[in-house]
Amino acid sequence: MYITDDAEAVFAYVTLQDNRAGANGGALHFKTGAFGYLSYVNILNNSATGATSEGGGIYASETATNLQLSNVTITGNSAAAATLNETGGGGMAIYNATASINNSTISNNTAITDGGGLLVSTGTTVTITGTTISSNTADDGGGIYLDNAGTAINATDLTVSNNTSADDGGGLFLSNGMPIVTGK
Repeated sequence: MYITDDAEAVFAYVTLQDNRAGANGGALHFKTGAFGYLSYVNILNNSATGATSEGGGIYASETATNLQLSNVTITGNSAAAATLNETGGGGMAIYNATASINNSTISNNTAITDGGGLLVSTGTTVTITGTTISSNTADDGGGIYLDNAGTAINATDLTVSNNTSADDGGGLFLSNGMPIVTGK
């Protein structure tokens, strides 16, 4: 599903499963000022399958795009991006957007390159509360891949566990970004 041009989309108590995109966002792609609110949503076994595809479950990009996730499960998704300039985000990839992720689970996702669970890049701010990111796999940043200046994750009560990276950062790969993590 492609949501763009300041459109608003609300998903509640739904499952988005076994979808495929040849470009970005296997289940959902938010772009150009789109607003997405997801509550009690399951995003399962979706894939972005092209050689430069990102966001196996969810892809969000462009200034003013805003996502709010509450009680969302993102699991079993994959992103096939395999080129140097494209990065991945098996569960979710966010570029130059704003997102909040509350009481959610991002698990068992795969990216060929970066960010098995969550990829955050290029001027993005993500606030994460009460969320678990576990058992994801990528080349770099098995759980979370955070890159580029102006990019930040503000996290409270975040669990990052059992993620795998073929190269660097099994749990977290950080380059030029700013994570702020606090306990309960």
